[in-house]
Amino acid sequence: MNMNAFRHSFDLFAGYATPVFVDLIGCQLSGTSPFYNTEAGSGVRDRGYSLTHAFIVNFSINKNWSIMMIARVTNGFTDPITSAYEREWGFDRVQFIATWRIK
Repeated sequence: MNMNAFRHSFDLFAGYATPVFVDLIGCQLSGTSPFYNTEAGSGVRDRGYSLTHAFIVNFSINKNWSIMMIARVTNGFTDPITSAYEREWGFDRVQFIATWRIK
């Protein structure tokens, strides 16, 4: 059986664009809070947000090439179905994104 549910999510970004080899340094915070847990069949909006923290650095190779590195760490619930409020920190991933600008 399919069940629908609403959730609230947000993204915050604070960064600084530098005029040197490192183009951008920033920090991003993302959060998601479900209003209803379809697996447990109960409301869970009072449990708070599952958070993701990301550290972002963009390096400029030349005027057409740049490489961005994103390191992510999560802070979520150990078991989203039970009513326990225990949280755990976890390393999520490191991403590298290469960008080529055509001019």
